[in-house]
Amino acid sequence: MKTKVVLGIALAGTLALPAYMSEPVQSRIAYAQMPEPVDRNVSWAADVKPILDRACMDCHAGAARKGGFQYDTPDRFASGGGSGPVASAGNSRESLLVKSLVHFPGVEAMPRGDSPEIVTHEEIGVIRAWIDQGMKFDEPDAAVPTAE
Repeated sequence: MKTKVVLGIALAGTLALPAYMSEPVQSRIAYAQMPEPVDRNVSWAADVKPILDRACMDCHAGAARKGGFQYDTPDRFASGGGSGPVASAGNSRESLLVKSLVHFPGVEAMPRGDSPEIVTHEEIGVIRAWIDQGMKFDEPDAAVPTAE
């Protein structure tokens, strides 16, 4: 009997599961519901910055730096905040910014509950496309207006 159990464990250890099966169920559902990147070229200045200015400026621009994150310069955006970088060029699916906007399990949801602003699925798709297209800042010297 012991031999059969050991052999069964040894064989089970050699079977590889598809990568998606190793993720928790909640994460698989969240990934499936994540808005797809839009299918067009996206600009920081024309597309992404206006979304962040509307939904994120009060907490993450100018003097505001909640969670240690500011997005008002490319360097500040790239350095992220207390939880680390918010995005890695070319990988929006794993972006902390995107995960927070879609309320991914285990990630703090943004904008916070006290904010009247929401970021739509289309806007999340724009942000995803910008990240996937290399996170190019086409306005490198322009700062985001400070929150009043």
